[in-house]
Amino acid sequence: MRRSGRGGESVSELRRFDSRSSNLQDSREKRDRARDVYQESDMSKELPRLLEAAKRYQMTAEEREEQVCSFAYGNVHLENAAITKEDIWEAMMLLKRKGSL
Repeated sequence: MRRSGRGGESVSELRRFDSRSSNLQDSREKRDRARDVYQESDMSKELPRLLEAAKRYQMTAEEREEQVCSFAYGNVHLENAAITKEDIWEAMMLLKRKGSL
């Protein structure tokens, strides 16, 4: 015999819904607690200052090359795990010598 709720749902369906609803409430409570901790922390006061400093920062040519290499490696390595950072660095140096970089 199948027991059902008001809308014709089975008891197990209602339990699953109640469980999801409870999980959603837990997620909201965790989010709210994290927000409160952040707002009370020194980081909430420090973050705007750090963002402004980052906007004004000028990378050196060496830092930029490292950034480009890291970016290229991260993207290429997703497609081909055999590629190493050294491979990327060598390709960058070759392009640099040819004037393409």
